[in-house]
Amino acid sequence: MLLPLVLSAPTLAAPAALAQMSELERTEIPGRVVVSFESARAPQRIDDLVAEWAIESIDPRLEVESARQLLQWNRRGAPEVTTVVLVEVSPKTVDLALVMAGLRDVPGVRWAAPSVGYLGDPRELVPDDPSYGSQYHHQLMRNDAAWDITLGDPSVVIAVTDDGVDLDHEDLEANIWTNGGEVAGDGVDNDGNGYVDDVHGYDFVFDSGDANPDDGNEHGTHCAGIAGARTDNGVGVAGTAGRSTLMPVQFFATGQAWTDVIVAEALAYATDNGARIITTSYNINGWVGNPLVTAAFDYLYDHGVLHFNSAGNGSELDPARQAFEQTLLVISTEPSDEKSGFSNYGTGCDICAPGSGVLATTLNDTYDNRSGTSMAAPNAAGVAALIWSANPGWTRDQVAAQLVATGDSIDAQNPGLEGLLGGGRVNSFRALTETLPAPRVTQVAGLPDEGAAILGELSDFSIRFDQILDPSAVNGPGAIVLANPGPDDVFGTSDDVRVPLVVDEYLISSNGIECTVPGPLPVAGAYRVVVDASVVGNPFGAALDGDGDGVGGDSWVRHFSACAVSVLVDDPAESGAGWSVVNQSLSAGAWTVPPEVPIGGGVRNDPPTDFDGSGRCFLTENSPGNSDVDGGPTRLISRAYDLSGSSDPFVSVAVWLGTSQPDPLDIELSDDDGVTWTLAETLTNTDGWEVKSYRVADFVSPAGEVRLRFSVDDSGTPSVTEAGIDAIKFFEVDCSGSIGTRYCQTSPNSVGSGARIRVTGSAQVAANDVTLDARGLPPSLFGIFFTGTTQARSPLGNGTLCVSGSGVTRLDPAVVSTAAGEANLAIDLTAGPMSGLAIPGTTSNFQFWYRDVVGAGSNLSDAVSVTWQ
Repeated sequence: MLLPLVLSAPTLAAPAALAQMSELERTEIPGRVVVSFESARAPQRIDDLVAEWAIESIDPRLEVESARQLLQWNRRGAPEVTTVVLVEVSPKTVDLALVMAGLRDVPGVRWAAPSVGYLGDPRELVPDDPSYGSQYHHQLMRNDAAWDITLGDPSVVIAVTDDGVDLDHEDLEANIWTNGGEVAGDGVDNDGNGYVDDVHGYDFVFDSGDANPDDGNEHGTHCAGIAGARTDNGVGVAGTAGRSTLMPVQFFATGQAWTDVIVAEALAYATDNGARIITTSYNINGWVGNPLVTAAFDYLYDHGVLHFNSAGNGSELDPARQAFEQTLLVISTEPSDEKSGFSNYGTGCDICAPGSGVLATTLNDTYDNRSGTSMAAPNAAGVAALIWSANPGWTRDQVAAQLVATGDSIDAQNPGLEGLLGGGRVNSFRALTETLPAPRVTQVAGLPDEGAAILGELSDFSIRFDQILDPSAVNGPGAIVLANPGPDDVFGTSDDVRVPLVVDEYLISSNGIECTVPGPLPVAGAYRVVVDASVVGNPFGAALDGDGDGVGGDSWVRHFSACAVSVLVDDPAESGAGWSVVNQSLSAGAWTVPPEVPIGGGVRNDPPTDFDGSGRCFLTENSPGNSDVDGGPTRLISRAYDLSGSSDPFVSVAVWLGTSQPDPLDIELSDDDGVTWTLAETLTNTDGWEVKSYRVADFVSPAGEVRLRFSVDDSGTPSVTEAGIDAIKFFEVDCSGSIGTRYCQTSPNSVGSGARIRVTGSAQVAANDVTLDARGLPPSLFGIFFTGTTQARSPLGNGTLCVSGSGVTRLDPAVVSTAAGEANLAIDLTAGPMSGLAIPGTTSNFQFWYRDVVGAGSNLSDAVSVTWQ
C-alpha cells in the first residue's frame, strides 16, 4: 500500500517554458534521499526499517524528519521484495553525498540517490496550425471501421499523466474514471489506497494531498480528448477509444518543480488503481539513468501495464528516452503519413500515430487543433484500448505486439527513414481483425555474413524482428545460442561447445535481442548463432519463422568461421629506441621521440590519453601550449621489425588524427631500410583512437625487416592538426581451426625468430584427422616432429626442450621444409608411432626439431598440448 503525499513539493523560481528537457533547469531537492532496499519479506513498518539504517550515525547533525514508501513489489517476479523509500532529513544543508555513501554500505540497499526535479515545460506540444483539417486522423487510422467492432469498453482504463484534465468538459465528463470506493469530500481515505478523496484521480503536484487533478491546463485535456473523448454522443469530437475510461493523474503544473518523486508516485497510483494503459506526453530524456523513475517504470511494467510516451519534438534520431524499454515511444505523423518535421524517430521508437494538427478537447467545453508527439501518444494509446476492449483476456504483451505488428508501413512516404519509424502508422481496424503471422528476423548487426570469416574477437551483435516477441521466452534459457561444433565438426551433436553470451533483458520496447560475447572465441574454426524457434515466438505462441517462408517453427541460423590470431611482435610504443624523425618544410609540431604522456585539453585536437592505457605514446608536438603541426610533413620512422619467421604477417597500429581541415596522415611500409616506401593508407581524420590493420605482403615483402613511417602534413589552408601513434602489433592469422594449447618458447634460429608448431584437424580420436604443421623454418632443411606424455622446459642445443616423459616418440618420417619455411605431417592416431598414445582423456605434447642452417646446434619450435576426446 502506498502512503499519501505529506511532504510539500519544493517551491522554486520557474524559468521560461522550454521545448527540450536538456535545456530545463535540473536541481537536487535539499534534504531528500531515495533508497531502494531488498529483503526476503516486506518490511512491516517503514519507520522501523529506516531506523535500522542508523542514518544519524553518518553525521551527528543529521535527523530523519520523515520516511515513506514510494514503491514495493517483486521486481520481475523475483522472490526478494524491493521497497523504494523516500527519506527526508534535516538540516537541509547537509551533504547528501555523505548520506548516500553511508546508506550504500547498509546490507540490502541496492542504491541510494538524491531526489531531483526539473523546472521549465517538458510537455511536448507544437504551436497550433489551423490549416490542418478536423480530425482527419480517424479515417487515416481506420478508426471509423474499427468502431463497428468496438467503441472501447469502460473496463479499459487509460490513465493520462499530465497537467490535469477538465473533469466537467462536455465531451469528457461521461468517461472520467470514478473511484467507487471513495466518498467525495469527507476527508477520509475510504478505500484504504493511501489517498484521501481521490474520487476522479489525484494531483501529485500541490500541497496538502490535493485530490483534484483539474488545475486549468489545456495540455492534459487535449491529450485526454484524443484518447477518449466520448464517441457517438452527438457532442463535440470523437476520441479514438471513446467508450473507454479516462483516469486523470496530474503530475505537472507550470511553475512547479517536476520531481522524480512526483513522477514515480503518479505512475504507481495509476498502476495500483486499475489503469491498464498509461499515456505520458512529456519529455523524459532527463530521467534516463534516474534510479527512482527507472524503478517506477519497472513497477508498472511488472504489473502488466502498457505505457506510451511521446517520442519527442527535437527532430532527433534515437532520442535518449529510448533507454526506457518499458514504454512504447510514439512518433508523430502528418495527414500525408510523412513523419512530422518536428518528431524524433529512430531504432528505439516503436510506432507512429497522427500528431500534426489533431482536433480534440480544450478547456471550458471548447475544441482546437494541436500538434506534437504529445498528440501522437494518446492516439496510439487509444488504439491499444480498442484492442483490449475487443480482447479483454489478452495480456499487455499481446496488446503491444498486436498494435505494433498491424501498423501500416509508411516507408514509401518517408524515403531514407526505413527501419526508423517503428511498426509504421497505427491502424486500428487491422489491429482488431488480423491474426499475426509467425515472427521473422528483419535485421542483423555485428555478425559476419553467412559463411564469412572474422579475424580475432566477436564482441556485440544484435538481431531485430518484425514483431514484439514474448519477453518471458526471450529472457529464458536457450533462446539464442552461439556454439562451435566441437571435435567432430558437426553441429547439433553432444560435443558442441557453447560460447557464453550476455543477453540484455528483453522488454516490449527492446526492438531486438542485444548480445555481448564477454571474451574471445575459444578456438579458430566454424561457429553458428541460433535463435531457437522452440523457445522464441510472439506473445500469442506463434513460433519464430527463421527461414522466412511464412511457416513458423524453424530456427534462424547464421554460420561463420573465426580465425585465430597469433601475435608475433607486440610493441606498446613505450620506447623510442630505433625510432627516428625526419622533417621537411616544417615550422612546428614535429613528432616526439621518445614517446610522451598526452597533455590533452585546451582547444586543440590532441588526444586526451593514450590508446592502451600505459600513459605514453608517440605524438606530434605535445607542449603545454598545445602546439600543432604547421607545414611539413613531419615523418616518424619506426624501428626495424624482423618478420623473417612469418610467411604471411599482418600489422595493426592505433592511430589518432585530429585536424580542422582535411590534412593527411600517411601510413607507409618499407622492406629496404627506408630506401623506398609503399603507401598503405592516407587518413584525413579519425574518430578518436582507431586501430588500422594491413596485410604486410600487400605492400612489401615480409621476408626480412620491415619499418613503418607515419607522415603528418599541414600544408595549404592553415588548420589545427595533431596526431598520435600507439600499440603496434605484428600478427599471423590462422583460419584453419587449430586445436590444442600452445606453450613453451620459440627458439630463435640463425635467420629468424624461430619455428612455431600447430595442430589442425580434430581432437576426436575416432575422427583420426590430425596434421602437424611447423612454420618459420629456414628453407629446405630436414626436421622431425616428436611427441611426449608430459611437458618440460629444459635447455637443449640452441633451444628449449618442451616435451619429456618416458615415452618421447619420434614421428617418422623426417620432413623437409619448403622454400617458404613450412613443414607438415599428417599422422595416423591408430597406427605407427602414435599407436596406443592417443587415448580419450589422455594428453599428447608435440614439438618440432631441426638442425639450424649454420649448424651450431639443435633448434626447437614452441610446443602444443592436445587432450584427446
